[in-house]
Amino acid sequence: MDRETAGGQHGIHTPDFAFNVLGSLEVRGRSGLIPLPGARQRVVLAALLLRRNRVVSVDELIDGLWPESPPATAREQVLTVVSSLRRLLGDTGRPGGDRLLVTRSPGYLLRIEDEQLDLARVEQLLRDADQDGLPLKVRAAALRAALALWRGPELTDVPSPFAASEAHRLAELRLATTEKLVDAEFALNRHAELVPELTRLVAEHPLRERLRGQLMTALDAVGRTAEALEVYRAGRRRMADELGIEPGVDLQRLERAILAGTDHRSDDDQRPAARLAARDAAAEPEPRPAAEVAYPPVALPAQLPADVGDFTGRVAEVDELCRRLTQAGPAVDAAVPVVIISGIPGVGKSALATHVGHRLRARFPDGQLYVGLRGTHDRPQQPAEVLGRVLVALGTHRAAIPDDVEERILLYRSITAERRVLVVLDDAASAAQVRPLVPGGSGCAVLVTSRSHLTDVEGGYHLDLDVLPDEDGLALLRAMVGAERVAAEPSVAARLLELCGWLPLAVRIVGARLASRPHWSLHRLADRLADQHRLDELHHGDLEVRASLQLSFRGLEPDADRAGQLLALLAVPSFPSWAAGAVLQRPVAVAEALLDQLVQHRIVEYAGQDAAGQDRYRFHDLVGLLLRERAAARIGEAARRTAVMAGLNAWLGYALSAMRGLPDKQFPGLEPAISGTMLLDPGVPSAAATDPVRWYEAESESLLAGVRQAYHLGLDELCGALAHVLGPFLEMRGAVDVWRSINSLAEAAAERAGDRRMTALAMLYRSRADEYLAVPDAARCAERAAELFEALDDDCGQAHALNRLTYLRGFLGHLPQARQAAERALVLAERVGSLWCAARARQHLGAIEREHGRLREAEEQLRRALDLYTACDSRSSQADAMNGLARVYHDAGRFADAIELLTTTLSIFRELRDPYGEVITLYRFAGIYLAAGRDAEAVVAAEQALAIAEAIRYPTAAAEALSVLAAARRRAGRLAAAADLLAAAISVGRNEGERWLGRTLLMLGDIRDEQGDHDGALAAWREAADLLHGVAHPSARDADSRLAAGLPLPPPARRATAPGGQRDQMA
Repeated sequence: MDRETAGGQHGIHTPDFAFNVLGSLEVRGRSGLIPLPGARQRVVLAALLLRRNRVVSVDELIDGLWPESPPATAREQVLTVVSSLRRLLGDTGRPGGDRLLVTRSPGYLLRIEDEQLDLARVEQLLRDADQDGLPLKVRAAALRAALALWRGPELTDVPSPFAASEAHRLAELRLATTEKLVDAEFALNRHAELVPELTRLVAEHPLRERLRGQLMTALDAVGRTAEALEVYRAGRRRMADELGIEPGVDLQRLERAILAGTDHRSDDDQRPAARLAARDAAAEPEPRPAAEVAYPPVALPAQLPADVGDFTGRVAEVDELCRRLTQAGPAVDAAVPVVIISGIPGVGKSALATHVGHRLRARFPDGQLYVGLRGTHDRPQQPAEVLGRVLVALGTHRAAIPDDVEERILLYRSITAERRVLVVLDDAASAAQVRPLVPGGSGCAVLVTSRSHLTDVEGGYHLDLDVLPDEDGLALLRAMVGAERVAAEPSVAARLLELCGWLPLAVRIVGARLASRPHWSLHRLADRLADQHRLDELHHGDLEVRASLQLSFRGLEPDADRAGQLLALLAVPSFPSWAAGAVLQRPVAVAEALLDQLVQHRIVEYAGQDAAGQDRYRFHDLVGLLLRERAAARIGEAARRTAVMAGLNAWLGYALSAMRGLPDKQFPGLEPAISGTMLLDPGVPSAAATDPVRWYEAESESLLAGVRQAYHLGLDELCGALAHVLGPFLEMRGAVDVWRSINSLAEAAAERAGDRRMTALAMLYRSRADEYLAVPDAARCAERAAELFEALDDDCGQAHALNRLTYLRGFLGHLPQARQAAERALVLAERVGSLWCAARARQHLGAIEREHGRLREAEEQLRRALDLYTACDSRSSQADAMNGLARVYHDAGRFADAIELLTTTLSIFRELRDPYGEVITLYRFAGIYLAAGRDAEAVVAAEQALAIAEAIRYPTAAAEALSVLAAARRRAGRLAAAADLLAAAISVGRNEGERWLGRTLLMLGDIRDEQGDHDGALAAWREAADLLHGVAHPSARDADSRLAAGLPLPPPARRATAPGGQRDQMA
């Protein structure tokens, strides 16, 4: 196919444009040169021209435009550049099939003919010149025509790394073409004409042996033999001085032929110049010593330590490192890839580097250098001594190695400039150790390991190596001790990993100890590791965790060392800088400076920013253990205890501030009496005041650990206070099991201290946590709290406890006792001026009125409660009251009003991220939808409620949701499914109290009767009557009427009732 036909296939019959890349980038149209509007247009056009008629992906274009860090709008900007190029090329007026610049997944394609691009014309001329049997004059003419197309340095106006790389390739093509032309001219006996041009070219490219040999040949041919030999000697001196090598074999052979006066210009294939041409096109030259004597050949360096035979995991890291070290392509910076692996001692940096090095041996055929820089030792390796060894490994004779370190660096870069060598630098202390060992050629790569981050190494890619994930840790353990032993004790194996802190060195030690003791169980070693001498156990042969970790303390300033010891005394998972300031009793700015030192030494880990925007820090478990050992040996017990108390007091102080800003206050007015000093740095802004919920999200784990540490240290008052300030957030997030566990600690601490008020508070909190978990004696805890507060003459505390008692008694169906407690709580609340307690008492009274069917009185009490909650800005409690009011509207048949209220409450609870309020509202929605005949919506709401209830382990909500689902199935005529769901509800809600259980049994009896199981119905009704009479509940009359008549209620299709509501603060 000829070119015109090929162009015609694209619908382009006459080239409207010519493109030139052999010089500055040019576009010429019919009217002459067309200016290119900007640098980005030149970059994109150059990339498309150099890959003409092939797709260039958008990602490659982005890499070319922004090699370091592309903007978020990179793809949109590429599209803008392409659009401007289309306008420049006139594509906007062409049909899609005739356009030059077309969209083709995953990028763009520039359709041009070869004659439109100067580079394509050069390539065609070179193919023509290489044809067999071509007359010499024709070949020379073709080569001269190719060289004439060069206009100057290539692509100098295209600002992109890929353009620089392509320019280097095109310059090499130009030189190779020149050398071919010289050979053709030699064959035509035009030696004299070539001497000036060859002299200029050798001056420009003094290390290019083929050009130097051609100049020698030309000079010798015209009788200038002495000058030809001087050209050789000048080149030899230059190579020895700059590279430390001798000229190649062919150039030496040419010199000897000129000295001997033999004919070195005979047959093309035998001429040394021809052999030099072949050699320049082949692999890199072998290094030769710059000395007069001959030395034996030096083997390619292969210095990597043996790969780890049981290397396990790290798949993603290995793949990424291999990719980074071998990246190549026109859109990639030509700089030497430098990759830095950093991490704490024992995390496996060296093993990973060695493993990757062996994986890449084939990609670096000129050798793999390995240098242990001893950065963590007393005497780190210095660049001069390292370079001396490296140069010898690369083939330089010791006699040719310069004394000056700068000259060694230059020689090292020169030798590696045209080679592909991998350099592994293990245990680097600083960038100053690394920089001199970065090779000179982009075909090389450097892989560094260091405990420091070495962020000042220019252009380095940083991999911060973490400890092993669970599966990789187990795989390593299986590889060392056998899969059968691990499978026999899987939970103990997981415990071993935890005790090792998932640190590869520690896991390897554990595996080695178990492998050497096949009679030991995993449990036996886990028990040994669990005591305070764990670091003594993590030692096997020359492997020792303590010794490895202790290297990090070399060079650490004493103040920072002491700071690390004190901070490690906190039993918290992580901490912010203000907590460090409190522990160290130093300003936060000073604490941050000390933390920075500890981070640089890999003693403290920077854990990132938390939900509140605070920088957080943490210790690896084993590092913390070592620091506590050091603290016990160097810091007195009183100072250690004072430091812990100061830190926990700071958390308490900020938590009190955050608690006051929560959307709902748990038992307002009952803050614990605190005698300790809370160290708050007034100069440090805190999210505790500005964004309390996010502050709690950030600090809840540390507060939880603080409660436990305070209890174990006998800091009883602090334990109770921390439990108090953490409770509201745990309730908001549905972490009731955790809340109950810290309440138990607070209760035990109060009893140990003989503090009756703290005991009363703990019992009050416990009654609330027990309520969520449906613990049967929750009311007894509230009664005990009320008694203690009364004995202490604490009216506010007593009002809170009586409100809890009101709710719990009412929930169980004991309405007279509930009313009595609520009325007493209201009197006390109004006496002490507690709006919140008064609101809660009225809310409960409204619920009791509703239970008796007095809806107008119920609505009045609930509206007064809502007003009081609004006055004290308690949003969650406002939503509770609206929930209760919605139940009144439900009972009154005002379904639209009830749904409107519940929509508002659901929005509030979701905004507050309160799962309990959300699930209560959802099952209320379900009941109202069912009563309103909107069964499908009732089922959706009930299923949502059930899912949340199961997730937060809230049996009350689960039982309510199952009851609604049962009622919906019953109304649909699916009686068996309804009975099964109701049986499940009863099973879940067995502890929900006589009132709920009695009403649910009534419904179960109705379903059984409709199924024709009259005996089963009577049994259910009889049990319901017993329960409801036991608490004197009004619903007992319904059970009595069924038993008296032996008949069910009217069929469900003619009723608009839903399962009896039981919960949401009884309102």
